[in-house]
Amino acid sequence: MEISADIVFSKKEFIGFVRTDFKAVYWQKKTDASVQIMRYDLTSHKIDALLPDGYSAKSKIYEYGGLSYYICRDKIFFINQQDQAIYQLVEGPKPVLVIEAYPNYRYADIVFDEMAMRLYALQEEHTKKSVIHRIVSIDLTNKEVTPLREGSDFYSSLTWCEENRQLAYLSWDLPNMPWQQSALHIATIEIDTRLSFHQKLVDKKDVSICQPKWGPDKKLYFCSDETGWYNLYQYDQEKITNMYPLEEEIGYPDWQRGFSHYTFVYDAGYKIVAASVKEAVSKLVEIDIKTKSAKLISSSYNYIDSLQGLTYNQVALIAGSPTTGLQVIIWDRAKNSFHPIENPSKSLPSENISLAKKINCRTKDGQKTHGFYYPPSNGNAQKAPLIVLCHGGPTGYTNAMFDLEKQYFTSKGFALLDVNYRGSAGFGRKYRDALRKEWGILDASDVLELTQFLCNEGKADPEKLIIRGRSAGGYLVLAVLTFHDLFKAGASYYGISDLQMLESDTHKFESGYSSFLIGEGKNAKKALYDRSPIHFIDKLSCPIIFFQGDEDKVVPPDQSENMYLALKNKKIPTAYVLFEKEGHGFQKKENLIKALESECAFYKKIFNLENLKDIPEIKIDNV
Repeated sequence: MEISADIVFSKKEFIGFVRTDFKAVYWQKKTDASVQIMRYDLTSHKIDALLPDGYSAKSKIYEYGGLSYYICRDKIFFINQQDQAIYQLVEGPKPVLVIEAYPNYRYADIVFDEMAMRLYALQEEHTKKSVIHRIVSIDLTNKEVTPLREGSDFYSSLTWCEENRQLAYLSWDLPNMPWQQSALHIATIEIDTRLSFHQKLVDKKDVSICQPKWGPDKKLYFCSDETGWYNLYQYDQEKITNMYPLEEEIGYPDWQRGFSHYTFVYDAGYKIVAASVKEAVSKLVEIDIKTKSAKLISSSYNYIDSLQGLTYNQVALIAGSPTTGLQVIIWDRAKNSFHPIENPSKSLPSENISLAKKINCRTKDGQKTHGFYYPPSNGNAQKAPLIVLCHGGPTGYTNAMFDLEKQYFTSKGFALLDVNYRGSAGFGRKYRDALRKEWGILDASDVLELTQFLCNEGKADPEKLIIRGRSAGGYLVLAVLTFHDLFKAGASYYGISDLQMLESDTHKFESGYSSFLIGEGKNAKKALYDRSPIHFIDKLSCPIIFFQGDEDKVVPPDQSENMYLALKNKKIPTAYVLFEKEGHGFQKKENLIKALESECAFYKKIFNLENLKDIPEIKIDNV
């Protein structure tokens, strides 16, 4: 059974960022180029879209955005995509404008001070010379905006305790990314917005903090990687306690605002329900706050995210399994049962699904690297054409959850290798930090060694090895194809080809990232040049197809275009697909379909794959 690109993107659910109150479950859902706020009513079991036409909940803060709506007691606020203003949802045809933003401001991380009728929020100001971040107070009565904290390069993760009148938040400074080193603060805010108390709770070299939350016991919880793993901690009266020491990860690098990997339930004392990750596979655990003991919650899910307490014995979350895509789910603790709110997005009979197999191998330097192997679901698994997937970030990870895009390729006779190279999250701090100053070298080596391992096992055709990736994964594609000769073709989605240009063009959030990935000083300048594929076209001899959005602010279009033109001039088969009004990551369904079909058509032509039927032809230069 072959899958079409239209099926991939008509069935694929782009959902995230669950939030709850005692009456309903909410989540964000992408609908083509906009983001809707969905609501599931616990009483009527009805699902409604809350935003009227013309509105979309999408903050652009730090360029990657994230959670863009906020459940504040009985009020719902959201960041509107077009003008980045804060609106409040009310009964009636239109939301009410709370504070204007366009063109100089962006907002996120909104919390509500009910007693003072104020919002506290993260504000991003764009001036002609710089981008400034601060925490502000927004008076809902007179719309006055008052700065509360500024001076650090970045702030995030605001969480408010009404009873204590305390705000907790994170900060960090360049050149760090938040998962390299960040600080946890707590501040007491008086009714008149004065900060009567402020304390920096945690600020240690090479220690990252994420996901602070006030518990129902009025104590502060947060994730820290001080032990080498993102464990969960409790702060109570100057004492900080590791709630559940283990070599697994509850936290995740803060690429976006609003991640939530733990929450609270009540049963003869408060308990924590958390999603713990080991080697890129999630599991649910329940931690007893009083005894610090934990137990595993059995489930079929291997990816779990966005946990939110719903009632005393229920948790809402997002999860996926090897046979189902992302779903919004309610877990009933008393029955240990999982109830999808919407029907699963699975669109294949189980016999047609290619299930991931965890693989790893020892590298030449004696370490271990990891990946997931998907055999073809249609065709011979022995010496099949192999597509190697390089995840983005590079500080991210890939999982083995059901994904129609992966099944699209396996249904056409391709095998897949999804690599979690050293530098990936989900394997502990040491594994994540292994990429320090080694970007484009160590990750490339891991990709090559895992691919060769599969060839040696007879699971891949050495003459039909393909590599594909997006963003930083696109850079890895170009680096592997330029500096090594194992692969025979590649696909780069908004990939980086010129590290020097990226460093000068990139936005503030990632402006210090290369100091970790490449280094600093004279040696770094040389490394930026030496690891940029654009300078070594003479080493490149295999076909590549490029995909790019013309409004990409993270990886500007000239990164792809320059590489494409160089290959074209060198008479190497190549293609360049530019999408109008698309940024870093394509949103429009028709563009997603065109990209996937064009990529498959490219492989069909390059490798003369006659078994691929009904694939629209594309223009390929030098063929």
